Amino acid sequence: MSWLLLWILTAGGIQQAFSQNSTAMPPATAVTSTPTDLYNRTQYCKWPCECPVAITSCPPGVSLIMDGCGCCKTCARQVGEVCNEADTCDYHKGLYCDYSSDKPRYEKGLCAYMVGTGCEHDGVIYRNGQSFKPSCKYQCVCVNGAIGCVGLCTESKPPRVWCQTPRRVKIRGQCCEQWICDEPKRGRKTAPRHAVEGRTPILLCVFKVYLTNISPGSPSSIV
Repeated sequence: MSWLLLWILTAGGIQQAFSQNSTAMPPATAVTSTPTDLYNRTQYCKWPCECPVAITSCPPGVSLIMDGCGCCKTCARQVGEVCNEADTCDYHKGLYCDYSSDKPRYEKGLCAYMVGTGCEHDGVIYRNGQSFKPSCKYQCVCVNGAIGCVGLCTESKPPRVWCQTPRRVKIRGQCCEQWICDEPKRGRKTAPRHAVEGRTPILLCVFKVYLTNISPGSPSSIV
């Protein structure tokens, strides 16, 4: 019995010492790092304004708008393209920049459609902001229930040749009409078309300058 009592006392002392050491040890703390990259945002807008290339036109159906910095003219971003504070989406088509996939920075996004009314054309339903071609001559877009179109055929002027009766005709394999000269084969006139129209004003202008520069007693010559 004495050995059993000694074993119980020894085991109790060891358990008490272990519990005291566990209480004295400080609890482990989680190590957290500060996300410094959240504060290092890319500066897409620069002041003073910097416009590397002057854009005067965009592809058919793409809006030419002022960038998000309010500095330069640029072609608006289309659906599915990357956008940011400078490269804005085509709001004429009901697009906006969706930053939800770039949490928590919210620096870059993708152009997406806003909720809007669709359009119907020839029995086909188009989403708000969707582009389509009803024919090879037009590029159209649905904008909240309204359809806007731009022509794809350039309105060129008649050819400046020896042709008095030009006309536009449909050519096989081409969408847009082309200019041809429908004048019968005969002797050409002494002056091409448009030449007579532009000659008289030029001569009148020179004549007026001649009269203005001549004063009494001065030689009758144009300098």
